[in-house]
Amino acid sequence: MQEIEPNEQDRDPAQDGEADPNPSESPELRKIRREAGNLRARLRQIEQDLEAARAAHLAEAEQLRKQLADAQTQMQAREATYRQQNARHQVENAARDLGIADPQAAWKLLEPSALQFDESGAPTNVTQALEALLREHSMRSFLEDKKE
Repeated sequence: MQEIEPNEQDRDPAQDGEADPNPSESPELRKIRREAGNLRARLRQIEQDLEAARAAHLAEAEQLRKQLADAQTQMQAREATYRQQNARHQVENAARDLGIADPQAAWKLLEPSALQFDESGAPTNVTQALEALLREHSMRSFLEDKKE
């Protein structure tokens, strides 16, 4: 904390070697005025220090908010990637189970809106969506020949 000089009204003229503008003031009154001036100067410095600390705190809080927002965005992107990969895996497995020769083609042709998801993001109607896709596109020709 840096020392602040009292302003003009807080100075004691006798202390600076100037003539006392009010010679009738007692030394005790001059001492009280000097202490009051020093206290006002000290209060101004404390207020300035407090304002600087508040500004630093706000800057740090803003930086932390930005870091949190960035982390949330990254987490949402990772969750979306995971859910898409999980859905693709489940669609391709179900396509194999249905005998579709090219499960990757089935994934590419399947509209994302055809799938329904539970709270955890797992698709719940994969088989039904693939059967609808087969009916819609007459994809029976894409089915593997099953020899019985």
